[in-house]
Amino acid sequence: MRALLRSLFTSDPSDSVDNLNRNYSAISKTDFEFAHAEHQEIWEFIKEFFTAHGHVPSLSTITAHFKRQKKSSVSDQAEMIRTQPLILRGDFVARLNRKIEDKKKQKVNAVLKTANDIAVNGVTPEGEERFMIGPQDAVRYVIDQAHEILTPAGSVKLSGEVHGDVDDYLKEYHDRKQDEMLGLGQFTGIEQMDVILRGAKKKELWTHAAFTGHLKSTFSLNWSYTQSVFYGQDVCYFSLEMPYDQCRRNYYALHTLHDKFTEIRMDLGLQEMANHPTCVSYGKIRDSELNSAEEEFFLNYVLEDLRNPDNNYGKVHFEVSDPDSSEFTVADLKARAEMIYSRQPFSMIIIDHALLISSRNKKLSVRTDQANEVMRDLKRLAMGFYRGAGIPVIALFQMNRQGYKKALERNGIYDLTALSYSNEVERSSDIITATWCEGVMKQEGRVLFQNLKTRDLEPFRPFLARIEWPCKRLLTCYDDYEGFMDDERRERIIRDAEEATIEDLNLLS
Repeated sequence: MRALLRSLFTSDPSDSVDNLNRNYSAISKTDFEFAHAEHQEIWEFIKEFFTAHGHVPSLSTITAHFKRQKKSSVSDQAEMIRTQPLILRGDFVARLNRKIEDKKKQKVNAVLKTANDIAVNGVTPEGEERFMIGPQDAVRYVIDQAHEILTPAGSVKLSGEVHGDVDDYLKEYHDRKQDEMLGLGQFTGIEQMDVILRGAKKKELWTHAAFTGHLKSTFSLNWSYTQSVFYGQDVCYFSLEMPYDQCRRNYYALHTLHDKFTEIRMDLGLQEMANHPTCVSYGKIRDSELNSAEEEFFLNYVLEDLRNPDNNYGKVHFEVSDPDSSEFTVADLKARAEMIYSRQPFSMIIIDHALLISSRNKKLSVRTDQANEVMRDLKRLAMGFYRGAGIPVIALFQMNRQGYKKALERNGIYDLTALSYSNEVERSSDIITATWCEGVMKQEGRVLFQNLKTRDLEPFRPFLARIEWPCKRLLTCYDDYEGFMDDERRERIIRDAEEATIEDLNLLS
């Protein structure tokens, strides 16, 4: 309990206010109360302070407040709590969830004891106005109390009556207005997309589709890297196509382009100009063929930086399918994800890719029916994860060959018919995005992003992003797509398409 409270105020100049604000955001969504009366008083003050100022208070602010109120015992408790270890992000949420679960166990025992008293002798339970007696009243009491026990730790409402919930909504509205980060999701790191869609949000299924070789996995790896390194968020990544060691190498290669290493790269002779960053090739990392300067940079700076706890990077947990099992369903994925989440909560799930997940119904023989069931289950996963708390789910999906051919004729622009493997993709997905990287685009390090569906907003216009091919890092760029696709480039794309044989396309699919 003390460690939780310590992680809700600053007491040292090195404390990260952003991380402590995230802790506050996590606990404020629950109805958590501290058992110790003086600890609860400190918590009530922290809530009032955050509402007024938009950030957690410092220890000196807390102690000064209670000294003015002549509550020296409370200010003394705050001074004692400062010695507790600071816990952040997923560690804080995991500790909070364990404490909430402990309280629910106590609640279950108390409810069952009261129900037994009602059934045998009859009592007026605390909070009730009438005398209750007999087995029927006992069962009704248990059912009434069960809702509080079954509600997820984040106090997410699973049901309600909208007219009577106006006050609850007003609180949500004002909380969101007060905390500008509250309504944001998990950002991709690509500016044009993040400005419009504002990240992947809880309970949403975001499907990202592309043809073979058009950077589905590259985009999702970049997304997990952005969330971890730039936003300090934990990610759970299910790779059903690439083994763990390949995912890990790709992730390490992305970090070699980080701006924080600019001076180091220049000192080692790996980069000539400060405004032209360079990275280390994934292929050379994979094959252990780095030269002496690259090896010194990669081993002594890049890897050491990733494992330095002072950076407060989020954790990226890669999971691969069981090699001893021929099938992996959404139910299997959910069970493994929730087991990981109970130990180390994360902010999003990435699945690479959806068509490699098996359907639950073994009687389904048609591929489309199997894929439709998987997509419905993935939407349920996003909605119901961790007993209704919900989570953003990012599912990669393969475009069909007919859609690829059609996009060739439209300068890389897809439509929803390219997802004919599963018409459920369009229905279940809250957001559908796609990438195209073919011919001249690939040669010039550009990737076309497009938006085929958004449930709540207008889709963003197609735009180009930049890719640093050696390490496969995706970056924001501002090249105009229409201007980029001039007549010469269009002719080159058409020529490349005409030279592609049917056998080549079959191999790609």
